[in-house]
This record gives sequence, C-alpha cells and structure tokens, in this order.
Amino acid sequence: MISYNKKYAAKAKKLATECLPDDYKLGDVVNLADVCGKIGIGAKYDDNVTKVSFSSERNAVLLPRGEITPHIYLGVAMAIGEKVMNTKNNNAKYTFAIELLLPYEYMRCVSFYNGFAFEEIAQKYRVPYLAVQTREATLFLHETIKRRRGVQTRLKQIN
Repeated sequence: MISYNKKYAAKAKKLATECLPDDYKLGDVVNLADVCGKIGIGAKYDDNVTKVSFSSERNAVLLPRGEITPHIYLGVAMAIGEKVMNTKNNNAKYTFAIELLLPYEYMRCVSFYNGFAFEEIAQKYRVPYLAVQTREATLFLHETIKRRRGVQTRLKQIN
C-alpha cells in the first residue's frame, strides 16, 4: 500500500514548493500543467497507457485518454514527483504529491472539524478523499510531535 512517509517529507516539501508556479497563491488549486512547464517537462496523452507514468525517454508525464479524475490528478503529481525527486519509490512520490497538492502551510489553517468536510476539500483540490485523510493525519502527527517537544522542553526547564 502506498503511504505518506515522513522519511521523505522534508525533501518532498522543499521540492514541491520549488515546483509551484511563481504566481501561485497559498490556498489555490495547483495547476499541474504550470508545474510541468516550470520544471521543463511535457504532459502527453498516450493511447497505450493505462495509468499515469513518467517517461524519462520522452521527458513527459504520460496520461491515459479520458477524463482527468482525482486519481489521475494525483497520479500526475506523483509522476512529477518521480522526476523531481529522482525516484521510483511510490511512498516518496505520494509524499511529494501530497505536499504539492495540499500544502501543509495552507492545510494547517483549514479547520477540518469546524465546517470544512474532507469531501469538500477533496473536490476543491481535485484529489481523492484518501489524499485529504492523509494530509489531515500528517497535520495531526506534526502537531502531536510539536506538543510533545514543547512539554519536554518545559519539563527540562522546571527540573
């Protein structure tokens, strides 16, 4: 199973930020065509392709013909991740895609519990529901680790 892996998170976040178009505003939906343009790769439909992939020979993201569904959109972001992170590791590519499509800085400001539903976020950002769940889980883990470090620091100060 593909999962967000914190081992790749710092590199993925840095590279995802560098890949964003210059006119990107935090909270906007990421235009993957603009991302491809910025990093100098193409995106091509290919009748022989059944799932999104990156072709180093063609320096392009290859897409199956048809509608761009949330899973295809996520697949394109993962293919871009394969190129910029120089890896075929699915967890690294998925981590990159989450960092690119659902930026941490914006998503931590979104209230998942006070009116914003996962489904609404998934529709707005054109990603599968599971990607939003993944991002919310990473936010929870990050905040828990941050709180734990804060408690440990305060305990050291007291002792």
